[in-house]
Amino acid sequence: MWKRIFGTSLLIASIAIYFDYTKPVYRSVKKRPDKHYDYIIVGGGTGGSVLASELSSNPAIKVLLIEAGGHESWISRVPLLAPMQMILDSTWNYQTVPQSHSHVGFHDQVRNTKISTVPRGKFVGGTGNMNFYIHNVSSIEVHPKLVSALETSRQSPLLTSFIASNDSRGIFSTMSNLQKNGQRLSMADIFLKPAMNRDNLHVMLYSEVLKLYFKDNRVEIVEFRRKTNHFNVTTLDGTQVVLCGGSINTPLLLLNSGIGPKSVLRAQKVSIVKDLPVGQGLSDHVSMPLYFHVNQSKWQDSVNLAKLLNPKHMWEYWTQGTGLWSSTHILGQALFPSDGTMILLYAMGAPNIDAFTYVSNMKRDTFNVLFPEHTDPFKEGFIMLAICLKVKAVGSIKLGPRSVTGGFEPLIDPNFLSQPADLDCLQKAVRSGVKIGNSMSQVEARYHLPKFPECDQFQADIGNDDYVKCMIRVASMTMYHPIGTMAHEDVLNENLSVKGLENLFVVDGSAIGSLPSRFPNEAIIHLALKFAEQRKEEKGFTQ
Repeated sequence: MWKRIFGTSLLIASIAIYFDYTKPVYRSVKKRPDKHYDYIIVGGGTGGSVLASELSSNPAIKVLLIEAGGHESWISRVPLLAPMQMILDSTWNYQTVPQSHSHVGFHDQVRNTKISTVPRGKFVGGTGNMNFYIHNVSSIEVHPKLVSALETSRQSPLLTSFIASNDSRGIFSTMSNLQKNGQRLSMADIFLKPAMNRDNLHVMLYSEVLKLYFKDNRVEIVEFRRKTNHFNVTTLDGTQVVLCGGSINTPLLLLNSGIGPKSVLRAQKVSIVKDLPVGQGLSDHVSMPLYFHVNQSKWQDSVNLAKLLNPKHMWEYWTQGTGLWSSTHILGQALFPSDGTMILLYAMGAPNIDAFTYVSNMKRDTFNVLFPEHTDPFKEGFIMLAICLKVKAVGSIKLGPRSVTGGFEPLIDPNFLSQPADLDCLQKAVRSGVKIGNSMSQVEARYHLPKFPECDQFQADIGNDDYVKCMIRVASMTMYHPIGTMAHEDVLNENLSVKGLENLFVVDGSAIGSLPSRFPNEAIIHLALKFAEQRKEEKGFTQ
């Protein structure tokens, strides 16, 4: 085993050095901004990357993109390692406030309360790049750049058995990922980077926007800091400012700038510019992991520690872009429209306790009950994620303590599972997942029912409503898909402009009013493409 660890570590170090020394230099990256621009885009995530590329496609439009982080690391390229960015890459490292109705099996190392992490990407490509970039083929055929970057999940007996399962209510399909030749592709790769040698596109990296200043119902000044230097960019009459910071950072910037509920701003003695319900309506997909054993003589193709530490798999990926490391191993999905639920099939035999609990804040005791035999490096099995897609938008973002930059940190309260309908929804998803898994006879799958001590007062049975709901309150998790914090009808107009302000727009997940039936990243891409097309039409630049 130690030989495997040494060999794999050596290969990983070689890859890291290679990617570090082969990063391209882009002409658009600047250390200081010009005085004026047609568009100032705040945030280089999914929405910002698409917008910067599309708007700057006409050389007559001058665009400034301001991104708080730098380029993503080499880890983001490897499909299997996508979630590791939450540990190893630069993120905002937010946490929720303690939850009253969920996360019983989670903790915070300091306060020992029921807290969920909310990592947000702090690099070009943004938070979408920390998820698996799973997409539905039909939903992204609107743009040729996306279609050419799509790869379908590998075939396996597990996927065949999943699709052949006997639940007729579900719509089953294989999954597709945005990647090419074994490397993941973010919206920065597909849209932004090919545009980053245009003279009319300026990109300021490691630059955090601190505050917006207003005059006569317009954004007059965008203040930001790059390392130790502060800059103020003044808008012209035609300048439009577009916020693409995501569902946490966009409302946080506006609250820090005096746009938000009076009660929230007054509590922190922030001067009120506009009284709008900014930060309300936060919602997120919620999931429950379900673990299944398999007959190891029937199927031996899941991800486990022994395979991860085998240098031959890393060598195959490094030299050919194929093999174990070239896949996210999320193979299929089952959508249940009538229930508003979804099941994802994840070919993970034994997740790593250290990585999983660090990212999620799940207690190690909870993990041990949820994922049996995870210490066996040769364990074969799989996970299903049972997901509720129609969670009520009852969460919020408010202002918390002062940050080191002088603004305020966010108080994030998703209010997970506070609505009985959300709990019922996730319970339906759990039972659908168990039914599908137990019918996968080709691999002789068998569901592991976790017996949490927090639920000892109920009979441990998948048919027992009380036990299943208790199980969900203990171990269900966010899918890291927050949306809706700017989508209130009193905040945004139909054209995504902020009400009462002439030149301020929002194009990110915060502008999406209800949870998509699949993955928010797809909806944000659509939103950004549509917004860019409308802006070009208004200026007469449509090609």
